[in-house]
Amino acid sequence: MTTLEVLIPTHKPDGIRRVEAMNLPEIDGVGYVVSWQNYGDGVIPDALASRSDVKIVKCDRPGVSVNRNNALDNASADILLIGDDDLIYTAERLDAVRRIMEQKHDVYYSSFR
Repeated sequence: MTTLEVLIPTHKPDGIRRVEAMNLPEIDGVGYVVSWQNYGDGVIPDALASRSDVKIVKCDRPGVSVNRNNALDNASADILLIGDDDLIYTAERLDAVRRIMEQKHDVYYSSFR
């Protein structure tokens, strides 16, 4: 099975709460890498910490691109989908991304809306 990871850069304690509120769908072969920047004294919510499909990595360097790159550095799936902390992901749409990329072996980069 082709694996997919959604990379979600976020910042500040409010950011990790936004990720928690996303209610990320649990799908076989799909994981989430959350790069958390400017976390301060924030705490990882239990709803995220208890999930084996969610990896939270802290980013101690400034910059939006640095935060995205931190997520990329910590990813390992076959397909990497760069996301954001204010989006809603559904199982159907994530499966569609995986199916499309499995069918298009010559595509190395794609943009989805």
